[in-house]
Amino acid sequence: MKKPKFGAGNAGQSAGTGAEQNAESAAGLEEELKRYAGLSQEQLAAEMLAQAARGRAAGTLTDAELEKFYASASGMLDERQRARLRTLVDGLKRGE
Repeated sequence: MKKPKFGAGNAGQSAGTGAEQNAESAAGLEEELKRYAGLSQEQLAAEMLAQAARGRAAGTLTDAELEKFYASASGMLDERQRARLRTLVDGLKRGE
């Protein structure tokens, strides 16, 4: 997802309207969804763990954010997938 650039090279230029920024954000989200759509459950779990490890190491991923992610994603999953996600989230919270 592109972020607006500010600095000497962009002096006098706006970052775009809200509608333009929303369209760009939606396009970035669609790209991410396409990227993950072709992955197996094992690949998705590995990607989630890698992303979470980077966030934890950088101090930018909290237990509360993990729970928020679980709450938002669990509604799209079946019971078995929810249980697997719960196991992954709990493991991340324990530092595994």
